[in-house]
Amino acid sequence: MAVFLGTVRNVGHIGHSRRTLLDLYVYDDGILVGRSALTSMVLKLTVVGREAGDDLDRRRDGSIGATDRNDLLAAHEDNRFIDTSAISAIRYTHPWFPPIYRIDLELADGTRERFEWKRLNNEPKSVARILTQAFGDRLTTERI
Repeated sequence: MAVFLGTVRNVGHIGHSRRTLLDLYVYDDGILVGRSALTSMVLKLTVVGREAGDDLDRRRDGSIGATDRNDLLAAHEDNRFIDTSAISAIRYTHPWFPPIYRIDLELADGTRERFEWKRLNNEPKSVARILTQAFGDRLTTERI
């Protein structure tokens, strides 16, 4: 059974004709690319009281698990799973400009995918920890 490691929220998928916000659900055996429900943004804007704030922090750091992977895949026709065996290289970077964070995937079939977000959406060191758990030595990080 796959182990859920965490979520990278509100990520832009670069290279497609339309730019949609996505969430990357990281498992020990791959990444589920799913349509973002903007859950973290709504929670951030509507949090009232300490208990709700604590819940938001647990969601952000991945300690509250994702919904079942099959449910996530079935939630939208564009949601898809990329198995770790299909990923030949993964790079996590923070360029000088613009002030964003990126995950670049090079897939076994030669295609490349890029996902970008601003720091407000995800804590960079938490993302690095999640990706390191999933990909180990195959992960290259720059300026994190």
